[in-house]
Amino acid sequence: MMKLSICQVLPALEMGGVERGTLDIAQAIVAKGYDSIVISSGGKLVADLESMGSLHVTLPLSSKNPFTIFKNAQLLKQLASQMGIDLFHARSRAPAWSTLLAARALRLPFVTTYHGTYNGKTYLKRLYNKVMTRGDVVIAPSIFIRNHILHTYGYHLAPKIRVIHRGVDTEVFKPSKALDQRGKALRKKLGVPEGAKFIVMPARYSRWKGHEDFIELLFLFTQSYPEQEIFGAIMGEISGREDYVRQLQREINEIGLADRLKLCNAQKDMPTLYAAADLILSPSREPEAFGRVVAEAGAMEKQVIAIDHGGAKEIVLSGVTGWLAPLGNLAKMVEIMADAINLPEAEKIAMGKAARKRIVEKFSLKVMQAETIKIYEELCRMREGQ
Repeated sequence: MMKLSICQVLPALEMGGVERGTLDIAQAIVAKGYDSIVISSGGKLVADLESMGSLHVTLPLSSKNPFTIFKNAQLLKQLASQMGIDLFHARSRAPAWSTLLAARALRLPFVTTYHGTYNGKTYLKRLYNKVMTRGDVVIAPSIFIRNHILHTYGYHLAPKIRVIHRGVDTEVFKPSKALDQRGKALRKKLGVPEGAKFIVMPARYSRWKGHEDFIELLFLFTQSYPEQEIFGAIMGEISGREDYVRQLQREINEIGLADRLKLCNAQKDMPTLYAAADLILSPSREPEAFGRVVAEAGAMEKQVIAIDHGGAKEIVLSGVTGWLAPLGNLAKMVEIMADAINLPEAEKIAMGKAARKRIVEKFSLKVMQAETIKIYEELCRMREGQ
């Protein structure tokens, strides 16, 4: 058996899907008996990473300064030689440039994960983004992202792109009586009125996520269905986004929803949040690369409504495991919300069971981890055989 040393590289280890995926793969590397190294500028998740048995090394990898990128490449070369690194896996653009230079100089396998569509309106920006296609293998978290890469950079890249959907830990995201009790406690803490339908949008506070649409959806719903008591919450990391959150709060106050809609900080215990919710909304204005919230909610057998684009289209079977709504048609989404809330209990249970079955079979953490480790092993065997 090979004894591999795998190094993942990203800007920082703060809260987010990229960071969570990094920890998930680090866990799999350690479980396989390999050495896991993560290099970043640090963050809130470093302690969680190290508790798994992974090593963290701090470098200023969030910088886009060309001189810093070149300097980081030299530092990565030194670290790779000192620590016996066998393979680099880059998860973001600036660190990927440094890692590419180091990997090519040392003739080490280089993997990238193309985590999003990225903004590429100018030639220079597309050139900057293109580093994420330079891996020996390029991991796409959805068919949508695979097609985006091919359309943007050319179909010659097809042979080296592997679609590995982001995985949900279906043992953590699993309904239980204990979670139900914690969910009830969370509803009480948030001030959800007894008997109200609790509608939740878990998403970081970025405009493209559709927070303003969520606010308008709840307003339109209260106007169209005044007899139905609802209570909404947006959950996301507020730090660094205070101005935007204040703007959203003003909008909520102006339309008279202050007593029905709360803007909250990120909930670390996501299974409890899903357990507390009656309905999960993902109204992203731009396509999600995958749609982690949609998959997690499905694993929890919760009703979910997402926009009919991006990775969500691959997760949700509309009308079977949840609902997909047309982009920009808020009136239609309000109708779907009413259908979801008024769905007979037996049909609601059946939809939840179908959603969980789909997530377990197609979007589980174990599958994501196994397929990623397989890529590492294949590339390292090829290098040994050279």
